[in-house]
Amino acid sequence: MIRTFSAQEGWAARVSSIGAVFGAAAAAVMWASQSIAAKGVMGVAEVGAAALAPVAAWLAWARPLIFPYGLYIMIVPLDALTQLSRAEGTIARLLGIVSAAALVLYAIRMRSLRTPPRAIGWLALLCGWMALSTLWSIGDQPGREATTLLELGGLYLVVSCFPMQRRDMIPLLALILLGGLLAAAVGIYEFHAGGGMQSQALQDNGRIQVTLGALKVDPNLYSDALLLPFAIAITWFARASRLLPGVAALTAIAILLTALALAASREAMLALVVEAVVLVTLLHAWKRVVVPMLILMGAALTVYPNVILRALADVGGGYGRTSIWHVGLAAFLQHPLIGTGAGSFTAVYDKWYLRVFETYDVGWGMASHDLIIHYGVELGAVGLVLLFGWWISQWFLARGLPRTGTLGDFRAICIASLVALGLVSFVVDLFDYKFLWLTFGLIAQVRNVSLTGEKT
Repeated sequence: MIRTFSAQEGWAARVSSIGAVFGAAAAAVMWASQSIAAKGVMGVAEVGAAALAPVAAWLAWARPLIFPYGLYIMIVPLDALTQLSRAEGTIARLLGIVSAAALVLYAIRMRSLRTPPRAIGWLALLCGWMALSTLWSIGDQPGREATTLLELGGLYLVVSCFPMQRRDMIPLLALILLGGLLAAAVGIYEFHAGGGMQSQALQDNGRIQVTLGALKVDPNLYSDALLLPFAIAITWFARASRLLPGVAALTAIAILLTALALAASREAMLALVVEAVVLVTLLHAWKRVVVPMLILMGAALTVYPNVILRALADVGGGYGRTSIWHVGLAAFLQHPLIGTGAGSFTAVYDKWYLRVFETYDVGWGMASHDLIIHYGVELGAVGLVLLFGWWISQWFLARGLPRTGTLGDFRAICIASLVALGLVSFVVDLFDYKFLWLTFGLIAQVRNVSLTGEKT
């Protein structure tokens, strides 16, 4: 006999379901109130994260470029402030790993993996040579630098294989710009309302000091991280066809310029000028962009003349950079072919510091402040060949992007940012910083969009 359920039993099941939902909601409210009462701001953050978890899970499944990859690129400019521990690295590092997994899962689910560009071969060889060099490295932690490059290269590989569509590009660029604006806003706020930090900043010609507890963002790296967002803002201003988008883009430019002036990074300001010239040349937008840019730059440097003051105060060859390079060159000549191994520059510098005559004493334990010196000392001529092969391949990849339509604008952003960051790399080594790899990844993403054949 087939049993039939009565209407009463169906109604009881519905009542039970409704009761379970209300019970879960009540438990959630009680947990939230207790967490906020006990932990304050941290409790609010925990409750917010729990409330957004379902949305985040859906985005990670359906739109991984928005989340978690979008969150990753937004916090990259302030990456140094998200340090968890020496072993775990930063929150951005963990988000990068999660982003790679989400992007791969989506691409596999959609069955639309792209073939990576040929440039990936140079990166694979460079990662392999750096990993091999840990065998003869004299550094304290030879594997750390090799692991960082492997992680950045792995995320680049995933991004370069992701099936980008044209509709994904505008949100992606908007998130990069938003991350730059948030970083700029934080820096401007801390400079003006940082209390004790202002007195410390004034000791360094009024430079911006972005800190969180014991963590600190280097002013030069802070400035360099704003170059890619700046290129996006200029491009959107040049292409704005209505008043409101144009004013919004110009406001973004003003905020970024203010933060750059406060950071007083001479190389970043020079790179910004070069970037702007390359952009307006590629976009054919001299009449539209030059006058507003000159007015904003003049106003920023007049109100905050930190870059000019630091340039006038520099009596030590780039605040000791040339002295560091002299020591690095002497160290390179001792092992010119294979170098002294990954992560060894500081140890090698200290070893040779007193053997090279210097007119400007910069002290012990210095970083290289130069891409070529750094990897020349650690990886030798072999590593430099692979490094230059990677950079040159990126240049040709960006240069080969379509020149017309919206893709032409994306191409201009990629080329201008690559030129600016490449210029900065000669005085501040950026190769293992995430914001540089955002530019490399953006070039690969625009390439993938161009391969879809969509009209732009």
